[in-house]
This record gives sequence, structure tokens and C-alpha cells, in this order.
Amino acid sequence: MVGAGDRDRLIEIVPQIASKGRAGAPQYTGGPAVKEWACWKIAKQETRYLNHTETLFSECTFEIPYRTDVDLAAKIRFDGITYDIVHTAEIGYREGLRIYCRAQGVKKP
Repeated sequence: MVGAGDRDRLIEIVPQIASKGRAGAPQYTGGPAVKEWACWKIAKQETRYLNHTETLFSECTFEIPYRTDVDLAAKIRFDGITYDIVHTAEIGYREGLRIYCRAQGVKKP
């Protein structure tokens, strides 16, 4: 479990609100962002060359205090990058939440 002193990154959790589109298909729009302190760890990073541009594919984990409103449809914004949530895991008995994320197609500066 990560202690309170290790949560040194401020992230934004953006819930995705589902509604029905014109054809009845689900359409997701971003809800109000919630800021939370987190511990950030890089799991894997690789660089690929797509369409003659250098593109970064990144996987990371965030550890935050336990929340019930984080699901796979939500997005996480951190350091100017939007991450998709791949998996969430509870740490202990509601002590914390480990969020596995993936950011794809981030162009390197």
C-alpha cells in the first residue's frame, strides 16, 4: 500500500456519461473532472514509428485512495496526456485503488 506521502501527482478523473445517440447507439460524453492525489509508476513504454512520426505508447499505474466511481469507461488526465483505464484493482479491503492505464498515439515533442 502506498502511503499518503507517496501520492505526489495530481490527476484528473473524468467520468464518461453514457447517453443514447440518434441511432440508439451509446454515446459517451465527459462529465465533471475530479482531482485526486496519486502515486504514478510507468509499467511499459515503447516508441514506434507510424506514418513517419515518432509515437509513444505508454502503460502506467496510478494508485489512489479507494473510490467507487472509477470504472473502465472513465478517463484519466495527467501531465497533458489522456489515459484509458484498462483495469482496476482494489488494494487491501478498501484501502486504495490501483488503476492500470494505457495512453496510445502520443506524439513525442
